[in-house]
Amino acid sequence: MAEISRQGIQIYNEPTGNSLAVGEMTTYFSVNSEPSLLLAPGPTNYCPEIFSSIDQYTDPRDPSYVDTYASVKAQLSSWTSQDLPAIIKSAPSTAFLESTVTNAVSNEEIGLVISNGKFGNRFHEICTLHKKQHYFIDIDNEDWGQPHTVEKICKYIHEKNAISKQPISFMCLQQNETSTAISYKPYHLKQIIEALRSYEPHCIVIIDAVSGFFAHDVPQKELDIDALIIGSQKALGLSSGISFLSLSERYVEKLLSLTKSNISLQDFLRLEPQKVKEIYHILGKRQKVFYTNILKDFYESYHNLQPDSGGVFHTLSAKKSLNILAKKNKTEHHESRKQYASAVRKKLQELGFTKIVPEAYASYSVTAAHVPPGLSAPKLISTLRNRFGISIAGSQIPLFRETMIRIGHFGHISQYDIGYLLRSLDRAVAIEKRTRSPES
Repeated sequence: MAEISRQGIQIYNEPTGNSLAVGEMTTYFSVNSEPSLLLAPGPTNYCPEIFSSIDQYTDPRDPSYVDTYASVKAQLSSWTSQDLPAIIKSAPSTAFLESTVTNAVSNEEIGLVISNGKFGNRFHEICTLHKKQHYFIDIDNEDWGQPHTVEKICKYIHEKNAISKQPISFMCLQQNETSTAISYKPYHLKQIIEALRSYEPHCIVIIDAVSGFFAHDVPQKELDIDALIIGSQKALGLSSGISFLSLSERYVEKLLSLTKSNISLQDFLRLEPQKVKEIYHILGKRQKVFYTNILKDFYESYHNLQPDSGGVFHTLSAKKSLNILAKKNKTEHHESRKQYASAVRKKLQELGFTKIVPEAYASYSVTAAHVPPGLSAPKLISTLRNRFGISIAGSQIPLFRETMIRIGHFGHISQYDIGYLLRSLDRAVAIEKRTRSPES
């Protein structure tokens, strides 16, 4: 990053975001005559049209930007199928992972955290740090890539509720886990949520869809999800430093109940800002939240009020990205991601790779596989990057560092990018096999 600055290259990225990843991507574009194809699990491929929004940078109170801000929320709501406006926050997505828990969960309640990999563990770490009681379904390294099935989760829910006097009152789950390439489809989520609500109808369901949304259909209202977290540097292809949160009425009503203000959601939304401030300050003191006070954020979003530190560039970029996605309807877009995933997995199978995730739980965002016997994953990754300009990722745990690759097929990519990837995989595997041959 220091060298980039010395060269006079400006990187528009929030300081709390994934700066090193964005810096690495920018460096590669700057020093290579040919643009690279970034097919990692995030950040995703660079789209010049999105980043050209810096030309429209303006004051956050400018009427044109206020309209853009409202438009982005409306477009997000059309994807989530939720009636309430989304919240836009200048923060990485982990801020919403943390704040959805800290705002809505009291220390007397008990929840369920389900992890299928590295990023799923964040909810467990958050709950532990903030002393939120929870059951934890973890994954061992040896079972990396083997999902917690719906049957296993529902059985666990029934067993815990049967022996405990206190029902599970909140759940945290990754819809898509990029470290293992595991995803839960709508029919999976529906069964899990119905099992929870059979014991506690008001159970708060928090879903991290940071890397899964837009590649998978996650109809929030239909699935009865209370808090749906969406990222920026994944399918939207933005730089990190902004994130999005879509809420149910149940979630907001839970926050209001914690304030003991005895006010309905509709009455709350009709209040004047000064009176609202008194209420969300009560929530802040009780739940120990300040910048990530979701009751405050929700009220401001509902009335299209500008946040204290709005991410103008990121919001303008999000508008450009959403406009690109809107060139296809939702069904067509989701089907294209499914087809990309299928094409990548078919090619890997032809080349002798071993798939890791059972098909029913395989992600449409990212594919994970073990390389054929005798090949080295790090060397194959290096060959793809240095010989063909394609960046993919390896394992995030040491156990599979030599054998595992992960390929992202979401974000702003086309069927031509996938075609180039498949041809390059053919050639890269052949190169690596010749290199490792005793005769060579």
